[in-house]
Amino acid sequence: MSLIFLGKVVFDGTRAAPIRVESLGPLPWGGIAIQGPATAGSRLSNVLVSGGSKPTWRSVPYPSMLNIHHTSGIAVNGCHFSQNGPESDAVHIAYVEGFELSDTAFIKIPGDALDLEFTTARIRRMRVIDADDEGLDVMGSNVTISDSIVLGARGNGLSAGEESEVHVQNTLIAGCTVGALAKNAADIALSGSVLYDNETGVRTYQRTVRYAGESDITADVLFVAASKKKALDRDDREDDRLERGRLLLDLPQPGVLEHMREDVLELSSWQNLKSWIDGQREEAVR
Repeated sequence: MSLIFLGKVVFDGTRAAPIRVESLGPLPWGGIAIQGPATAGSRLSNVLVSGGSKPTWRSVPYPSMLNIHHTSGIAVNGCHFSQNGPESDAVHIAYVEGFELSDTAFIKIPGDALDLEFTTARIRRMRVIDADDEGLDVMGSNVTISDSIVLGARGNGLSAGEESEVHVQNTLIAGCTVGALAKNAADIALSGSVLYDNETGVRTYQRTVRYAGESDITADVLFVAASKKKALDRDDREDDRLERGRLLLDLPQPGVLEHMREDVLELSSWQNLKSWIDGQREEAVR
């Protein structure tokens, strides 16, 4: 069973009484699609979605448990996505002008947590814990991310490609294969953020001829600490360096990034970051 919406839809739950869309049995139930210009202005507030795979409708190749395509002015707030079926992502947004996501969690995702294609988006207070592929995958999009957390993505915490422009502020990306990846003429600007305990902190490369040109990564107060292999790896040039700014190869000192430490992470000290991350991932499994 799948839910296909071709007109405006409002899921209006509350924190005390969220709307639940979940499987009643052991098999995945399908997925949700919000499709087409007539769905403009749709919103999902306080919705818990789990146990789905991907919807089927006509010949549209939906890849995720929730799909929002070819529309505008969409808001997702206070939602929780988890345990979708194999070979599917959690949320796929494509050709959307004005997508907003806030206070939303992705927990134990077998593919990408959030996949954005040819979309303008603002993301605030997003939490991704344990995705088997990308935490956030961005293609041909303009995206701002703030006050967010990506922990334990087996792929990249943030992957930006195909001329995307991504601005990241006050965000932690930790325990991923690559913290932030820019490819195929994408630009990533990282400020006031921490990349911690990733295999590689920041990486860039060029894969296709269609999107020729260097990818740019700039840093403004960017901490890249405890990288297992390299803090910065550039496959698109001979030397490993940023276009602008520099990487600070340690955790913040007391008094630095206090908003992020206190308000985003609710962390008592930067020196407790590793144990805090372990606790977050253990709690997500329960």
